[in-house]
Amino acid sequence: MEIQDVPDSERPLQPNRTSTRRKNMGFWSRTLFQRIFLQSLCRLIIYLNKIYQDFGAVNTYHSEHALYFEIISLLCLILPSMIFAIYQSFAEFIKNENFNAKAIITKFVNGLLLIPWQMKRYLDGLYFSSQNLCSFRQAKDDEKENFFFVNRNAETLEFFEDFYAGFIQVVMQIYILSVETNNKYSFIIGEVIGSALSIFSMLIAIRRRDDGILTVGWTSMFASRILVFALAAIIIKQWIVVLCLVHVIGFTIWVYKIAMEALEEMDTQADRSKKRGFSTAVLIFFFFGLPSLVMWPYMFYLKEKQRPMRFLFIVFIENTILVSLWFGLHSTKANTDIYWLMAVIVTTVVATLFLSLYFCCKPSKVDQVVLYDMRYSDTESFGIYFEFCDIVFNLKVEKEVKELLDIIREKPELTHPRYRQQQQQQQVAQPTAPEIDRQSP
Repeated sequence: MEIQDVPDSERPLQPNRTSTRRKNMGFWSRTLFQRIFLQSLCRLIIYLNKIYQDFGAVNTYHSEHALYFEIISLLCLILPSMIFAIYQSFAEFIKNENFNAKAIITKFVNGLLLIPWQMKRYLDGLYFSSQNLCSFRQAKDDEKENFFFVNRNAETLEFFEDFYAGFIQVVMQIYILSVETNNKYSFIIGEVIGSALSIFSMLIAIRRRDDGILTVGWTSMFASRILVFALAAIIIKQWIVVLCLVHVIGFTIWVYKIAMEALEEMDTQADRSKKRGFSTAVLIFFFFGLPSLVMWPYMFYLKEKQRPMRFLFIVFIENTILVSLWFGLHSTKANTDIYWLMAVIVTTVVATLFLSLYFCCKPSKVDQVVLYDMRYSDTESFGIYFEFCDIVFNLKVEKEVKELLDIIREKPELTHPRYRQQQQQQQVAQPTAPEIDRQSP
């Protein structure tokens, strides 16, 4: 692919817009410490409230002899630490490609300490920002590096705690609210608020830094899937777990095939991809298979060959079938049921619309630019899924991105597939000199 430079007169950044952007950047850079303090404080409060609600839920369900709810709540306390320990262990094995029992056991033990590590990260942010809370100045280079390191680690831990616990709990809580009409579990309202806050906090952790308004699409996707699973569980009960497992295993196999093809293309060693096959499959199950219930990373190999559109189509079909099953077999056509139905329809449509538009308009080389920044600057987090994709797909920075980085940053639309098609059509349409048939007399 050839990317042509553009004249200065056609560059998108005009002087007045540049000066406005510099003023905004100056304001944000001068208030860095204050923003870190507020952000860390809010995240710590949300996290402590969630832990308090989790322990309270286990105690309440135990006293009410609600065995299934008690087991689910207890698993939500244990699973995040276990999965984080698995991630630490298998990621260490994949990166080093050699089995080092001491290093792997150390990583596993560190993973089990997820809850205290998470609290420590938030406290580190508070301590770091409180030292300069009254200083309205730009941070020094070493201070920025320290902040980005603390923030990146906090977001990594946040993903495990909030997704593998918050999502499951909010589905269970919505299910209870839709079934119980005698207000038996009145404390559920508070738990829903706490779980919703934790899920929103997780969205901040997994979102790409260039997502922007796309966050509305992912928020709607989370909401629609939570409602659909909760309402479907009223009809099919525990079979909802089997249905989710079928979905997860199917997507795990799909992503595993994509990963193996990518590794075989890039690796010079013939059997390297086979050696890391089991570890890769485990990581894909936890970080791509399970999350595929609610999301699909729009990056690297996962965005090629219309794969995001296939994901949206499958989710749309699943939502339609499950909510139709609930409304047809259980709904009493009461106002509450109508509200649930409208909520599912609105969130599903909004999610499909926003995510489809983003996929159609997204420049193709944005991921490679972010990967370049991660490789050669390593100062900022661009979303936890860049790290997951880096481990599973063994990502490489394309030579083209290294050579044309400045052009791609300023004019990312030049890398869009539509632009490349237009360039090819223009080249074909240009008149060329007639070739001489050497075989003619």
